[in-house]
Amino acid sequence: WDGLMKKTLIILLLLLSFNLNAFEVKGFKGGMSYDEVVTKAKSQSWHLKSFADVKNTYDIKNQKDITELNISLCESNKKVYWLSYLGDAENFHIYPKLILNYEKQGFRIYDTSVYSNIGYDGSEHNSMDIIMRSNSYDYEIGLNLYSTDKHGVSNYQIIFSYDKNNYCND
Repeated sequence: WDGLMKKTLIILLLLLSFNLNAFEVKGFKGGMSYDEVVTKAKSQSWHLKSFADVKNTYDIKNQKDITELNISLCESNKKVYWLSYLGDAENFHIYPKLILNYEKQGFRIYDTSVYSNIGYDGSEHNSMDIIMRSNSYDYEIGLNLYSTDKHGVSNYQIIFSYDKNNYCND
């Protein structure tokens, strides 16, 4: 019995450590193959739409044709190495809470940047970007808060990504 418990505990720890290094949003995980992504999307009555100008990058759209997620696949093995989703940030407090939440999971701020520019439509676009990394995870998290002065748009974007050069070269 004691040996069986040790084996079970070791297997659980191995599975847990494996799963900790894969990001997951809405059932879509880092490392999923293209076929797994399509199957998962179809199981929710969603579909993929490829970007016209970016190879191996897709919107995952719901039944109303609204984008739920964006993903990018490695060219070599066709596995998800990058995933992002958007949220409404009209209440600014969500952004600091996201940072604090990821800090509780062991991520630390690695880099920050602030941008402001005038878009082609004449409106002002502003963003604050934070990159977070952890010694315990194989991926990094990008948190972007952006807004425009036109129409009062204010959103946040969360990006999970493996290092493409290391992850996609197998």
